[in-house]
Parts: sequence; structure tokens; C-alpha cells
Amino acid sequence: MEIDNIYSNLIRALPALEVFHKEEDLYDYNQNTFSSTSVVKLVAKPKNRDELVDLVKLAYKHRFKLYPFSQGKNWGLGSKLPPNPECLLVDLSRLNRICEHNEKYGIVRVEAGVSFQDLYQFLERFDSNLWLPVIGGSPDASIIGNFLERGHGLGPYGDRVQWVTHLEVVMPDGTLVETGQRIGESLALDKYGVGPNLDRLFTQSNFGIVISANLQLRPCAGFHQVFQFSIDADSNLGVIDYVQKAMHKGLIQDNCFSLWNYEKATAVMGSRIVKHTESNEWFGSITHYSPERSIGLAYREIIEMELKNHVITLEVQDQDSHPDLLWTKAYGVPDYKNLKSAYVYENGMPESPDLDLDNCGIIWLCPAVPFSESDVTVMGRVVSEENQKLNNKDFQLQAGFNALDPLCLRFALAIVYKRSKEADLAALHYHDSLMEKLIKLGYPPFRLGVQSMQFGQYSQEIRALNKRIKKSIDPFEIISPGRYG
Repeated sequence: MEIDNIYSNLIRALPALEVFHKEEDLYDYNQNTFSSTSVVKLVAKPKNRDELVDLVKLAYKHRFKLYPFSQGKNWGLGSKLPPNPECLLVDLSRLNRICEHNEKYGIVRVEAGVSFQDLYQFLERFDSNLWLPVIGGSPDASIIGNFLERGHGLGPYGDRVQWVTHLEVVMPDGTLVETGQRIGESLALDKYGVGPNLDRLFTQSNFGIVISANLQLRPCAGFHQVFQFSIDADSNLGVIDYVQKAMHKGLIQDNCFSLWNYEKATAVMGSRIVKHTESNEWFGSITHYSPERSIGLAYREIIEMELKNHVITLEVQDQDSHPDLLWTKAYGVPDYKNLKSAYVYENGMPESPDLDLDNCGIIWLCPAVPFSESDVTVMGRVVSEENQKLNNKDFQLQAGFNALDPLCLRFALAIVYKRSKEADLAALHYHDSLMEKLIKLGYPPFRLGVQSMQFGQYSQEIRALNKRIKKSIDPFEIISPGRYG
């Protein structure tokens, strides 16, 4: 259906629904951190669940396509733009209620438009002892949006998909479905109920629109400390196998180990590490949470003794020596600091950064890599060689990874560049060639952007099953066609 016809149907059938169709109203929605052929021509912004349900039912009736987003902070992966330009964009940012809060069980229920900053401020107002692992991106990003992309935050409970349950979903025909079972308190607290569990079916898929969910939060630790170190990527990668074994034993907690390359670290921390002049140095951190100080110090003695054998420099900070640690991402406090890495070719980062509107050039690649010294050696060599090839003041490859568990490392590679028409084209071409190279090396993506949906590594059997599920619940491809198809 043509955009003009969709607009006519919307204002006639849903006169109270906020709709944008003028070019000046669509400017922000069309901004992105790289060049895209997708152009947003119409946006609907429901103010609550009922308006959204009515919108979906209308789309199903008239067979027009919808592309929902929560806050649109999917920077470097397409922001708000749909992979299919025929879609009506559905802005869910007004669905921003925090519906439930149970301090005893550590559960909150949030709608799709609730950001990390929103929940942090909510917990502060209630003097809560709970915290949510936050992302390295914008504090204004959606928690539900991050979960649906299978994103992660720093610290235990950071692997989001393990700690989000009881999804409320608008299906393509407008019916409402809630995963799990909330009949009585005991079943509401049980993660799965009985029968097939559908929570993860709606992550990285286009089977429905998730509008709310339960989040399991962690109580604040009694003692928090951080091990910060640097390594020579050519000779000190034994730290990788040590940390992997320590995580298996429970000595180091899941999702508490990260490592950044020189380009990423200098872009974020600047003068704090300028004294390190070797570009093959990588900078790591291990955060550790203990119920009390004496236990934390016992862990420190063991971890510190082993780390010294594998690193160039090592510094340990804790909440007693550095009280500001309690006001960092590692303790659930969102901030903009990591976004500095996107502004290396700009005149500094503004107070309220917006990578789309600030015309930053950045494209992400997200390869999954086995948690082993040999594989990190290969990745380190790739990153170093690519930066040597780029050797360009207007292009660089920033790299880092997080260890969600002892099995796999989630690498995040950012192609950061100074924007121009020529640079936009070159960046997309470089993204594709690097993605192909990583896949050939055995490092497929764990997350895709609007620019990279064609790189989904599905077996023929899984692709066929996905299509069967999609056709059975969305025969007219109403919801997000082209997204993780």
C-alpha cells in the first residue's frame, strides 16, 4: 500500500493517534551514522498499549507493514531505520511506564520505551538496593530494545536474555500474548511455567511487537573492586586462558571481563593512557562483586597473584580506596563516557550526545569468537593489520570484547570515520569485506544491523523453520519484514 493511502487510513480510522508525515517532522527519524537507502516517510507514535493494538489491527486489515522501535539508539547498526523502506515506522518511546517493582524478589516490569536512565532514576527514588547492568551506549537507550537484540550490560545478570521473562507481545493480527504464566504469584516468579518457553522466540526476530516484560535485578554487592591492566597483544595473551579457566571455576564472574584495543581505549580514556605509546597494547578490566569486604580481599589475593604473570601493568581499585566506583557503569549507573569513541573525528563530544544528529560516522560489526588464547590472537592480528592498512587519519577500527561466559567472547568492532559521501560509501564497502573475512575465519556475527542482515549465518533447516513460523503467525509479513528473516 502506498504511503499516502496508509496515512489516509490512519487519520480516518485512528484520529487520536499521533502521526508524522511532513518532511521537517521526519528529519530526526531519517538520521543515521552511515549511509542508507532506507527513507522513512511516515511515523506513528502510539501513547499506550491500546493505541498500538488498534494500529496493528488496522495494518493487518489493510496489509501495510510496520517497523517498531523503542528509543532508536541502535547507533552503528541502523538506528531507527527499517531494512524494508516500505514500512510505517512505529515509535514506542511513549510506552514508558515502570509497571511493577518488587524489592524482595528483585523484579521490575517495564514497557518498551523505558530507558536505562529511567529505571536508574526510578530505583534511586525508591532508595532501592537493586541495580541493572547497563550498556556502554546511551543511557537513553531502551532496556527492552537491548534485550530484543540480545544485548548485554556490565556485571552479573548482564546477559540480558537470561534475566528477562513474561513478555507481553502484540502479535501481527493485533492479538495480545503473554509468555510464561502469571496465574498467581508463584508462577509469576517462576521463569518459565510449563510447556514450551517462548521468551527468546521474540529476540532477534520479527514475530511480534514486545511492549513490556519482567526484569530480574541484582542486589547491590557488599564490596566492589576492579582490576585494570594492560597487555602486549603480541606476547601477553596468556591472560585469556587464565581468565577463561577462572570463570569456569567461579573465581571470576560472568560478564565481568573486557578488553579494548589501543584505538578504542585512547578514544574513551584519552590522557589517562597517553603514556602508553605502543599501539599493540590492549587494556583490560575485571570487575568483581562480593557480599562483603573480607571475601572480596580473599578473591583479590588469588586473582592479583595470577594476573601479575600475564600483564604489563596492573592496578586494583575498590570502593574504599575509590568511592567513585559506586557511581560507574559497573554498579548500574548509566553515563555517556563510552560514546566518546564515536567522536574522534569531531570537535569533542557534546554534553548530550546523539550520534545520529551529530553526524558521527560509525558502523558496528559484532563477531562471536571462541574464548581461547589462539582465537583472540587471530582477532588481535586481524585488528592490528586492518588498522595498519587503513593508516588513515579519517578512518580507524576500534575493537573490544566482553566475556559473557567461559565459552564465547562477544567482540564489538567499530569502523569509525569522518563522514563525507565518499567516506560513507567506502565505510560500507569496508564493512562488507571485513564481515566476509571474519566469517571465513570462523567468527560469525551474533548481532546484525540494517546494513548487514544479508550476513545472517543460518543453516538451510533453520532458515526454513523461521520462514514456516513467520508464515504461520504473520502470513502478510506485517511486522518488520527483512529483519533477521
